[in-house]
Order: sequence, then C-alpha cells, then structure tokens
Amino acid sequence: MSVIFKAKLKSAKTALADKDYEYAYDLCQDLLELEADNYNVHIFLGVACQHLGKWSEGEKTYEKAKRMPKANILAWQGASALQEASGDKSKYKQALEELRDRLIGEDNLEKAWETMYKVVELVEKGGDRRQLVNELRQLTEGGKLHMLLNAGMTEPEVPTEREVLERMYTVESTLDSQTVESEIEKRRTRLSAGPIGRVRHQVKSEVWGQSGLLATLSRLIALHIDDEERFIWEERYFTELRQRAPIVDDAAERAEMADEVVQVAKDLAYNGRCAPAFEYLIDSSTCSGSMQDHEVHELCASYLQVFGEQSLGLAVQVLLDASDSTVEHKQRMQLAEEGQRRAPDSPFAQVQFLLAAFNAREFRTVVDVGSLVRTTINEFSAANAGVSSSHGLFVVDSAVADAYLKVGPEHAADAEILYRRCLDNRPGDMRATLGLGLALCALGSFEESRQLLQDALDEDSNNHMALGGLGAVLLQEGDATSAAQFLERATVLDPSCAQYHSDLGWAYWHMGDEKQTDKAFAFSSWLAAARLDSSNTKTFGGLAKWYMQAGDDMRARKCLEKAVSLDAANSDAGETLARIYAREGRDDLLQKLLERATEALRSQGWAWRMLGLLHLRQSAGEPAVLAFRSALAADRADVRSWEGMCEAYMVVGRISAAIRVAARVIELAPTQTVGHWLGARAALLAGDPEAALPHLDAAQTLGDAAWIDVLAVARAETLAACAARWHSRGLFARAADAGAEALQTLESAQQQQQPFLVWGIVFTACVWISRGLKLRAADESEPRRGSDSMRGLIARARAAETEISTPSFLRETQEIVSTGIGAGESDDYALLVFELAELAARLRILAAPSLTHASSAWADLGHVYCERNAALHPLGLGKQSSGSHPLLEAATRCARAAVQLDEDSVRAYLLQGVVATWAGDALLAQHAFIMASRRSAQSAQPWTSLGFLCMHCNDTDLASRAFSRALALDPEHVGARLGAAAVAEKTQSPASVDLFEACLQAPDAARAVADYGFAKQVWLGMARRGTPHRSFSEQSRLSLAIYAARRYVARTSDPQGEGAHILGLLLEQNSEWEAAAEAYACHSAKASSSLRQWVALAHLARAQCGAGQFEQSVESYDLLQQLEQPDDPLHIFFCTLGHSLALFFAQRLEESLAHFELALEQAEAAPRQRAFVAVMLAQVLWALGSDEHRQLARQHLIEVMSQPESQLSVLSGLTTLFAIGLLQGDADLISATYPELCKHRDADPLHNVARLESYLALLREDNAAARRAVAKALYRSPSDASLWLLASHMDLLSGRTLDAIECARGALQLFTYAARGHFSSWSAVPPQALVNSASLQIAVDACAVEARASKASNGRSAKSAANRAVMLQPWASDTWALLQ
Repeated sequence: MSVIFKAKLKSAKTALADKDYEYAYDLCQDLLELEADNYNVHIFLGVACQHLGKWSEGEKTYEKAKRMPKANILAWQGASALQEASGDKSKYKQALEELRDRLIGEDNLEKAWETMYKVVELVEKGGDRRQLVNELRQLTEGGKLHMLLNAGMTEPEVPTEREVLERMYTVESTLDSQTVESEIEKRRTRLSAGPIGRVRHQVKSEVWGQSGLLATLSRLIALHIDDEERFIWEERYFTELRQRAPIVDDAAERAEMADEVVQVAKDLAYNGRCAPAFEYLIDSSTCSGSMQDHEVHELCASYLQVFGEQSLGLAVQVLLDASDSTVEHKQRMQLAEEGQRRAPDSPFAQVQFLLAAFNAREFRTVVDVGSLVRTTINEFSAANAGVSSSHGLFVVDSAVADAYLKVGPEHAADAEILYRRCLDNRPGDMRATLGLGLALCALGSFEESRQLLQDALDEDSNNHMALGGLGAVLLQEGDATSAAQFLERATVLDPSCAQYHSDLGWAYWHMGDEKQTDKAFAFSSWLAAARLDSSNTKTFGGLAKWYMQAGDDMRARKCLEKAVSLDAANSDAGETLARIYAREGRDDLLQKLLERATEALRSQGWAWRMLGLLHLRQSAGEPAVLAFRSALAADRADVRSWEGMCEAYMVVGRISAAIRVAARVIELAPTQTVGHWLGARAALLAGDPEAALPHLDAAQTLGDAAWIDVLAVARAETLAACAARWHSRGLFARAADAGAEALQTLESAQQQQQPFLVWGIVFTACVWISRGLKLRAADESEPRRGSDSMRGLIARARAAETEISTPSFLRETQEIVSTGIGAGESDDYALLVFELAELAARLRILAAPSLTHASSAWADLGHVYCERNAALHPLGLGKQSSGSHPLLEAATRCARAAVQLDEDSVRAYLLQGVVATWAGDALLAQHAFIMASRRSAQSAQPWTSLGFLCMHCNDTDLASRAFSRALALDPEHVGARLGAAAVAEKTQSPASVDLFEACLQAPDAARAVADYGFAKQVWLGMARRGTPHRSFSEQSRLSLAIYAARRYVARTSDPQGEGAHILGLLLEQNSEWEAAAEAYACHSAKASSSLRQWVALAHLARAQCGAGQFEQSVESYDLLQQLEQPDDPLHIFFCTLGHSLALFFAQRLEESLAHFELALEQAEAAPRQRAFVAVMLAQVLWALGSDEHRQLARQHLIEVMSQPESQLSVLSGLTTLFAIGLLQGDADLISATYPELCKHRDADPLHNVARLESYLALLREDNAAARRAVAKALYRSPSDASLWLLASHMDLLSGRTLDAIECARGALQLFTYAARGHFSSWSAVPPQALVNSASLQIAVDACAVEARASKASNGRSAKSAANRAVMLQPWASDTWALLQ
C-alpha cells in the first residue's frame, strides 16, 4: 500500500468524520481505482453513499465488502444502517436478520439479542402478526435462535421462553380470529360463495390449517411450570382443540384429533378442575353412548361435587336423584326444566328434561320438546368431531314415541314412525320392537303387531318383553284369555315388572264376565302391580273398578283419586271420579279435577263437557261456552257437548248462535227429543214463538214418555206467546184461536206439580181470547156455540174451587172452548171466557208458592174484573163509582189485596190506579201511580198511566210532563208515545204528526190508535196548507198515512166509519178518486147521524165526479138533495157547485147552467169563490155551443174580469178569454189578453200561459215558436211531465224524431219517479215530479210518441215502447192499435 493511498484513505476517513460526504465519496472513488479490493475503502464508500442517498450503490458496495476475505461485522452493520436510512423496511429487516446471524456466528450474543429485538420491533410495527409469530417461533425450542433465550444475559433484559410463548399465543389467537372473520366477510359476498355455513367451514379449515396455535399451547404445557398455570393452558388447549377438530378435512387426522380431545377431556376431568371437560364428556356420552351408565354416574357425581353451581349442575342432580323415591316426579321435572334453561345447548340437560317430563307423565310436553332435543343433539354432534348422535337420538325418539302412545291412540301413527326410526338405528332393539307392536295395535294392525312380537319371541322364547307385548296386543284385540296366558309367562320370567301384573289384572277382569273368580285374580294382580310400582295409573283404575263392584265406595274413590293424581289424562278414571264428585255435589273438587284433566290433555272431550256443564250449573255462561268449544274440538260429533253449547249460548244471550247449535243437535240426533226442546227454547228466547212450535210438534211426535208433560206445558206456553205475537200484528182472531189451542194442549198434560204455572198459562190464553174477540176485524165471524155448557162447567168449578184437579178440569174445559170458537153467541161466549180467566186467576192465588206470586195473581184477578167491567159497562173513565157495580168493587178489593201482600209490587199499584181512574177517584189514582213510580224508578209505565190520568182531568200541561218523563226513561215506550201524541193533538201542536208516526209500529190496540191519529193529523196538515203542491217528503208521508188508514179500517171494526172517512180524504189528496169513492161509500153506510150521512154522501159524490163516474155522481148529488140539509150555507154552496160540475161533465149542460147560476147566488157564503164560479159559468155557456151562448159567455167573462174581486181568479179568467179568442180567431181579444197573461206568468204553476202560447204558434204554423214556448216552460218547471209530453208532440210535428224520443223518455222518467213513491236521495228527484206526473195517461201518451218516433228508424224500440203502453193501459183499444 503506497504512501499516497494511505494519505487519501486517511483523508477520506477525516472527511467522513467532518461530514463532508461528497469529498469522502470522491476520495473513495479515486482509491478504488488504485486498489479495487480494499475492504476499508468499501466501508467508507458505503457510509458516504448512505448519507448522500445513493442507496443502490451503497447496497452493492456493502454486499461486495461482505464477500471480501477481511470482512468483519462493520459491513453488516453498515448495510443495516444504510437500509434503515433508505426507509425500505423489508430490506432493513433482511439486513438486521443478516447482522443478527453474523453476531451469533461471532458469539456476540448481546449484540445479537439487540439486533433480534430490533427485528421483532420492526415486524410488530409493520402489523404483520403472522411474520411476528414466525420471528418469535425462532426463539423457542427447536428454533435456530433458541440459544439467545438460554444465554443467561442480564443486559439487555432477555424474556424467558414462557413469555415468548405466551406472547405468541396472544398474537396467534388474535390473528386467527381476525383472519377468519375478515375472510368470511370477504367471501360471503361473492356470487359463487354458497351457503354461509360452507364458507365458514372453508375459511376456518384454511386459516386454522396454517395456524401454529395448538403447537404453541403444546410447548407452553411442556414447560416446567407450576400445576396451576399448566391447568390453565391445558384448559385452553382443550377448548381450541375441540373447536378445530371438526374443521379438519382429512378423516384420519380428524379422527386422531377427536381421540386427542377425548383424552385431554378425561385428563382434565380426572384432574377435577375443568368444568368444560366434564360437560363435554357428559354431553358426548349422552349423544354417542360412549360411556357405561356407572361411568356417567361417577362422572356426574364428581362434577356435582366440584361444579355444582355450573350450568349442568341442576341437570346432573336430576340424574343422580332419579333413584331417590322421596323426590316427586313433578318436582324432578321442574328441576330438570330449570336445568335445561340454564344449559340450552347441552344435549344432556335437554335429554334429562325430556325423561323427567316423561316420568312425570307430562307426555304432551315430551312430544312438544322432542324435536328441540333432537336438534340440540345433532348440533352438538356436528360441532364436536368424533361424537356420534345415534345413541341420543334413539333415546329421544323412543321416549317421544312412548309419549305419543300415552297421549292417545290418535297419535299412534306418529309413534309408529319414530319406532321404525329407532329400529333403523338399532335393529332388533326389544324396546323399540315392543313399542312398534303396541303402536300397530293401536292403529288396528293387530296381525302385523302380533307377527312382529312373535318373531321376537321365536328368536328368544324367554323374552319376557315380547311375551308382555303380545299379552298387551291381545288384550287390546279383545282376546283376554290368550292375553292372560302370555302375561302369566311374562310375570314368571320377570316378576318385578309391574306393567305385566297390571295388564294381567285387566285380562282377568275381562275374563270375569262369566266367572267371578277371574275378577278376584284381577284384584290380586292389581295389588301386586301396585306394590311393585305405585305410579301406574291403570293399576289404580282397575282397583277402583274392583272396589266399586264390591260396594266399597270410599276405597274406590281413593283409588280413582290416586290414578288421576298419577295421570290426569286418564280418561276412564277421571270421568268416573268426576261423576262421583258430581253425584256428591262436590263442585269444588269436581272443578279442580276437570281443570287438571284438561290441562294434562286438551283432547279429553269428556272433561271439557263436564266442565262446561259445571259452569252452566254455576251460571257462568262465557266459561261454559269456551269449555264446550274445547270439547267439540276433541269430538265434533259429541251430541251432549252440542247440547251444552246451546244451553251456554242461551245463558250468555247469543240466541242466534244457540238456534244454529240446536239445529246441529237435531241433525246429529234426529230421534232424540232434547234437540227439538233446545230449538224451541232458543226460538222463544229469540222472541219467535212461531218458530218454536214446529220443534215442539216434532218432539211430541217422537213419543218420549218422559217428555210428554213437559212438552205439553211448553207447547201451551208457546201458543200463549204466539197469541201475544199475533195480537201485536193485528191478527186478533188468530190470537184467540191460539189461546184456545193452548188450553187444548194443556188438556193432555198429566202433571200436578206446577199448578201455578199451568193456571198461569190458562189465564194468559183467556186474556188473548178475550182481546181477540174484542178487536176482531169486521169481516171475521163471531163464536156462537158452547155457552151453556161452559156456564155449567164454571159453576161446578166455583163450587169445588179448592178440590178441583187440574187435568180433569182442563179436559172438560177444553171440550167446551174448542167447540165454542167460531160459533155460539158472542156476548155470552166473551163473558164465559172472562169467567174462565177469573177462575184461573183464583186458582193461581191458591197455588202461589210465595207472597210475591200471590200478589201477582191478585193483580191478574183484578185486571179480569176491570176488563169484564169495561166490556159490560162501556161508560168511559170516571163514570162509575166503586160501589156502583160489584165487578169494579171486586177489582178494588183485588188491588188492595195485591198491595197488602207485596208493598213493592208495581203491578199492584198500577192496578189500583186503573181501578181508581175507572171509579173517578183521581186523587187515589194519582197516589197509586206515584207509588208505582217510586217502586220502579226506571219504569215508564207508571208515568204513562199518570199522563193519561192527567189527560182525563184535562190537565194537558201535567200530562205532557208525565209523558216526557216516561219517554226519558224508555224512549221506545208505545203508551208514552201515544200519550204525547194525544196531548199534541189536543193542543193542536204541529209535532203531533211526528209523534203519531213514531207509534206506527206499536203492538195490538195501540197500533190502531196510532194509525188513526197519524192519518188524521196528516190530512189536517194538508188541509191547513191548502196548496196542491207537495214536496217528496210530504208525498211520502201522505202515502204512509194512506197505508195507516187502510190498516186501521182493515184491522178494526170502525163502527162509525171515521177511519173510512179519513181514508177517503187522504185518497182524494193523492188523486185516487175511485178508491176514495169506495171509502166514502163505506163511511156513508156506517154513518149514524143525518149530518154525518149528508157529509159522507157529499164526499162520495165529489169523489165519483173526480173518478169520471159522472152519472153516479149526479145520482149521489140528487140523493143528497133528499136528505135534511145542514145549517151551514157554505156546505150547501159547495154541494151545489159540485153538483154543477158533475152535470157539466155528464153533458147535461142546461141543468149544469141552472145549478151554476144557483151556485153563483149562493156564493155570498164564500165570496172568494164567486169569481171562480163566474168563470166556470162562462165555460158552461161556451160549451152550450150556440153563438148566442158563446157571445154571452164572452161578455160575461169580460164583465167578471172588470170587477175588483175577480183579481182572485184573474189567471183562470184571462186563460179562458185567451182560449176563446183562439177558438174564435179574434185577434183583438188575443192581443188584449196576451199581455195580461204574460204579466201573470210567474203565478201560473201549471204553465197554462206557455201552453196557450204554443197553441197560438201552432195555429200560425210557426212550429219553432211553439217549441220555444214549451221550452221556456220546461226551463221554469223541468219536473212537469205533461210539458215534456207536449214538447215531444211539438218535435214529432216538426220531424225531429230523436228529440221527440228523448222528450217522451223524460216524461216517462218523471212518471217512474211518481210511481215509485220514495227515493234513496230526495235531492236527486225534481221537486214537482210527484205532482205533475201522477197521470197514467201521460205515461201512455209518452210511450205512444216514442213508438211513433222510433217506427221509421228503430222498429225494435218502437215495438218496445208500444208494449209498455199496452202494459200501462191494457183496457184501452188505442194502445192495442198502436202495437198493431
């Protein structure tokens, strides 16, 4: 080495020290030209490159230096410094690792550990946990850097191998968890990912396959550490190994890991400190059956001793307590249920709960949780490698199958499926074979069942299970003798099996039908079974039968109670015990028994049915309905449950449902009486006695002797109810017939136990007979026969009133009543009916079961006397004193007796008030009605009676207040409504119409009062208004009034003809002239006084004239002249005027003229009518036809119109003058009257001006002007059908056929509105449609116009219109000509 080289090398070193890196870099380049392999120059050049940022050149320089023979640690240190400065972490890590290895090679362990620490720190900062683990793994045993941990250095501080391994475990466990989650999240979004379970399995398999966590845990366990710390790592190793074993794809490796899991678990369990290991072994043994029963018990005992508070503690205790007889099955089940709640994922806990529920005989619970337990076992098996689920599934399936058989034979098919699955799991298993045989037996497959068990017996002739099974099957099949043979052999082979003894006892019992000794053997067998097993419910059921046969009811009851306590679903024992409780009246015990039975098995229909009957007995309707519903859910054909359901529905008031259920009872049992009885009761409760009668008739035809008397009384009661119903509808004669038939029905009854009820029915029947006779229609025949016989019968009955027997009396009574209806003398018969009612009321008094009933009977007797008094002496209220007639005095005594017997009886005070009213004692009547109102504060009847009393005393103000109070209490009270209406009528209040209308649906006699009052008030209202125009509501009310008047006339005798009079007036208002004439004729025939007859005949003549019966009208007016004339000159004037009009329309013009002149003279009584009479007189003169008469008519009209009083009839006069001008062609007269007519256009409701304008235009042959005049009238009154008809004629004349058709259809539409009489919406109907469209001729003419207009264009429409015209007026030849 030359001096120059050394000098430059020194200068380069000085330049580096002075940080003159550029100069040092240049010097190093020069030196390399002098000596290219100099080690120091390369080191200096590397340092210069590091500080000048020449990373690549510096890296190459250091690499060359490392390869030189003189290379030392400086090259590796420089390279690491260069890479650190460059920021390339991967190259820096590589440089550090090379430096670490060089230092280890030089035994510089201290520097090597510092470098290693930098490497670990660098990897940790980079976040690559996998690389960090790899680095740390090099420090562990077997790693190339393990000597660093064993160097024993103190500076720097070097961790122990345990600390390195713990850090590796922490990093690896976190790394595995995060990698699995991130990969699952990444892959699950791919289109080809598949199910999430598969993705999770694949990811775990890949990640855990590359993980070294298990190896790390193994090294930790292998270290020399204390036992406590080793146990912690072993438990963690067990957990990780258990999780990772099922993920391994290789079967051999997976099996190896599974074995290791078991081994580790056993080590940990035997160590006694790891609860998860215990739980794994217990659960895996439950699933796979890998351990013997004693091993499982030992394992559970150890677990309970150490980990009694852990999740499986309760379930383990249940297993260990299974042999403890002091623990009740229910208690054990509750404990197991709590245990399975604590460990819901544990197969062991779930299976223990299942078995505990089975032992507690909660078979429904076993069935319900069976699928859940199967799922838990399968999930555990899938989550733990090497754990088979076959054993656990077999246990579950067999238990659930047994439970299905215990629940009931309807689930035998489900049990069969499970037993076959068990046999597939364990072929030849005797328990499954026996269960399958019993299931097949329950399904009726006796042959297959026997063959299955026989095959098992053929394989082993001493197989006691096969023998017992065959015995059970044969017992089910009914072969008790053969069953006993097999069961005897089974008991010999296994004398400790209680089931064999129990079944043998039943076999002996069924054999004992002929030999009592067999039943004794049955008793001994059941005793043996009870000693062996006190939990067999059938055993105690058999013992109960034995004791009941022996007459030992107490022991029988105890055995039944024991059987039910063991199995609440035991139907035989439960139903028998329930009947015992019901017979003893122990409703509390019965209800508990039934509720427990229904909770145990909801399909026990007998328990639900008896529970429903118990609720019915306790008047608990809604619970009874629910109970019967459940009973029917178990058996839809159970007639007794349907009967109970019907009763329950009637109790809760659901009558419609009760009727439907009664129909179902009749459908299921048509030959039983009870269904028809229930149907009749339901119909009566629904207020439809007519529907009840067919049921009772059908029941009687069945001929059930036990029901004869009951049905007879019920039918009589129903007929009485029908009488009341028909009376309310106005069918009074039919009501009387029903009352008589009720008496006839009672004649067949032979019972003596209910005289009060029977005589009550007799009394009610007599009441309706009497009321029917009083209110019969005029055309109904009166009874004429049987009066004398009835008098003799009643006389004998009065003489022996206390000794008479109900059946014989009724038998004789009915013979007279049945022959009396429809014949005999009306008065005598009516009185005899009243006397029979009196006798019935007296007998009810004698037979009354209480003072309250006696008071009611006295009140009934008092009403009999009141009605008899009213029938014999119809003098009106207040016109008799109590002593003036013995009947009224008797009624007074009855009322007093009724009040004394029951001072709280409302009926008694009401009777007292009525009697006092009849007697004219207003103060006593007022006191009685007030007392009645105090006894019944919510009743409207006392206030109604008080209101009528006030009306009788002419105190309308107090009457109005009384009726208002009654309506406030009961807004639907008919009497109060009629009273309020009567007060309004008396005070002439406008509200009277509405009040009477509200009473139109009143029953019996009240309806007649309402009909007449409403019809009268409607007519008075229309008469007061005086206008012929009516709104739709007024027209509708008029129609209703006509209906009410017709009903009044039809349903009452109408002795004075007042109803017919009102009916005629209303029909006139509705333009029904012919019907009005008929009504007036009826009124005229019944009129009693001469004035009434004169008025009726005047109305009749007027109605005949309106109906077009002009000759008949003239005859009536002529007859009227022969009668005594009234004093009122106004009546005479209108009669003369009507006579004049009738003569005019009859074409007797001369006579008409004379009568009009007479009417004009009589018009002084009606000055407002004088001008109208003058106008009509002019029209008669014009009609006479001569020029002289017509000129006279014209002059007469002009004179009349010039007078001031003629302004009242100016429109009619002007119209007549205008028409005369048209007819005579007098232009002056037309031009003079037309402007005046136009002034009065607004006062022309019938649009006569428009009509005359159109006629004038037609005469001028100006069709367009004529059409415009009609159009203007239609604009003002679009609801006038006659105007539409006139417009259609105008259009037809003008050749506008389509317009003519539309106008004709408009007229027809308005006629349809008028004919309909009511509308869904008043606003949708024109206001005058009913006024101007009532003429049938308008409709006919409209059809004719439509037919003519459609003839050319549409023949089918023309024919249809012509057909309508014929249908509307088939008697007119013109309509038939139109059709032809």
